Amino acid sequence: MDILRVENLEKDYEARAVGPVSFRLRAGEIGLIVGGSGSGKSTWPAPMG
Repeated sequence: MDILRVENLEKDYEARAVGPVSFRLRAGEIGLIVGGSGSGKSTWPAPMG
């Protein structure tokens, strides 16, 4: 069972900032967001909220 499903998530400013990103998180799984400085770790959830 999917508890979170994202398909083709994109975020644009003056240029493409994030995406397209697709993923799903199933019950019992743990998801991590990793990446270097400026890679969009805190930017990508904004379009979902």
